[in-house]
Amino acid sequence: EDFHREEAKGAKVFGVREVGALILSQAGRALEKQIRPKRQWVLMAGESAGRLAPDWDALRPIVPPRDVYWADPMGIVREGRLQILVEEYVYKTRRGRIACLTLDEQERVTSNQVALERPYHLSYPFVFEHRGETYMIPETASRRAVELYRCTRWPDSWEFVHALMSGIYAVNSTLLNFNGRWWLFTNVKGESDASSWD
Repeated sequence: EDFHREEAKGAKVFGVREVGALILSQAGRALEKQIRPKRQWVLMAGESAGRLAPDWDALRPIVPPRDVYWADPMGIVREGRLQILVEEYVYKTRRGRIACLTLDEQERVTSNQVALERPYHLSYPFVFEHRGETYMIPETASRRAVELYRCTRWPDSWEFVHALMSGIYAVNSTLLNFNGRWWLFTNVKGESDASSWD
């Protein structure tokens, strides 16, 4: 009797068929997430031969492992080898860190090392040299700061120097030394609903 009273009040009652269909539907979605490949970003590498525009046919893809994606590449030649610092976004932690990829002459990755990892998201590893030292400004917008690091051992040991700017949501900060002055270009997120890409 109570069962019929609930039905009369407008409560929806599910039968065995509806519950079974719901379970199958949810199981199918979970399985699809496991099977369906994630949209995978790849890096493209090759000789530019002094061209302003790349020769796309001459570039070869560098594909990351399935549990991460690579973005924001910054190339640097160290000891005659091309090394690329990248944002390595780890799907499991949903956070980026900075990795260093070493490439051989065929643009194949011969090593992948974590260069810098913090308890917050890092991306866009802008690297520069000044007075014999190597520095990096990774994107640290989630900390509401533009942070500067100095390399103490290449590529996996960096010490925090200081925040160049604080209390600001800034992304993709890039330095330029021009005519003896340092210029910092960065994207600043304005209003709370605005995009930092604006």
